[in-house]
Amino acid sequence: MLEKVYVKLQRIVGVKNEMEEGLSWTLIRHTDMMSFDEITDIDLFYQLIECNCKIGIAWSLMDQSFEKIIDRYTGINLLRSVVCNASSNLSRINFRSFYTAILEKDDDIVAVASNTWKDNGGNTLCNNC
Repeated sequence: MLEKVYVKLQRIVGVKNEMEEGLSWTLIRHTDMMSFDEITDIDLFYQLIECNCKIGIAWSLMDQSFEKIIDRYTGINLLRSVVCNASSNLSRINFRSFYTAILEKDDDIVAVASNTWKDNGGNTLCNNC
C-alpha cells in the first residue's frame, strides 16, 4: 500500500493546487541537483529549482518559528534535516521519507508543514528508495 501512496505522491510533488481566495498548496521536496548528470526536460528542471527555492523559504520560516534542535551525537540541525528531507545511514536521523507542504496566499508562503507516512509496521514511504 505504501508503494502506491509513494507513486501518487511523486506525481504531485511540485504541483501547485489552487484553492479559493488566492490560496494554494504544494507538496515539495529538496532535490540534490548534483545527482543529475544531465536534465533534458526543461520543465522538470524548472520545477526542481522552484521546489528547492521554496524549501529554502520554508526552512527559513520553520527556523524562525521553532527552537533549534541539534542532535547531540552528530551536531546536525534536526529541523533543517526534516525540511530538506536529508538522508543518512543512521535510521534515527534519516529523514529522506519526509515531504514538506506549503500553503501560499497570492504566491507568498504563509504556512509550512513537514510530514511522512508510515504503515502499521513502522515502514516509511522510502524504505526501498
